[in-house]
Formats: sequence, C-alpha cells, structure tokens
Amino acid sequence: MLDYRDQFLDQADAREAIRQIVVQIRRLRPHGVVTFAPDGAYGHPDHIAISQFATSAVVAAADAGFDPGSAETHAVSKVYYLAWPASTWVAYEEAFRKLFSHVDGVERQARLGANDRD
Repeated sequence: MLDYRDQFLDQADAREAIRQIVVQIRRLRPHGVVTFAPDGAYGHPDHIAISQFATSAVVAAADAGFDPGSAETHAVSKVYYLAWPASTWVAYEEAFRKLFSHVDGVERQARLGANDRD
C-alpha cells in the first residue's frame, strides 16, 4: 500500500515510514490497529520494522505536534499484536524444521515460550 519493497522495509527511513502510516491512521480513523509483535513473529526483519513503525505511528497520530500538515489527530483505542497458537508453530516446524532469520548479522530462531504451549 505504501510502496515499500519486500525484504527491505527494515532499511526504510523510520521517520518517513511512520509519517506515512500516521497519514493513513488520521485519514481512516480506525478504532484498532493490528501489527506483528515486537519480535516480528519469528524475528523477520520486515516484521520487526513494521511492528516498530506501526506502534510508533499510533502514538504519533494522536500527537498534534507530529507532522501538523496532515489531517486532524486521531487516538487509536487498541493496538493488537499478532499471536500464533502453538498448533501454528507446530505446523511451521513440521514444514520448515527450523524457523529462523538473520537480524543484524545474528541468526534468530522462533521458539514457543513455556506459556505458549497448548
């Protein structure tokens, strides 16, 4: 929707990405916003980036001092982070064996937390 290339969102200018999302929040005036959790579901750099950008944009959209040239401020009531049930993780592990990505040169592996098991 905002013309960012897949696999490169983590390299986008953060302030500009947040500004563009703020414009959409103020235009659409949603009650809630859904995005990836801060860990990007399994450490995917684009997912981590959009989580940070979207969460920041929700805060900025309510701030009259942020980009005053855009539409009237809007306070989003709820922010929801994507959460997968243990059954989804099991299916991914069966299909891919190991879910990982590289973030800042470090291999990150998705794992179920102790509280995430069915």
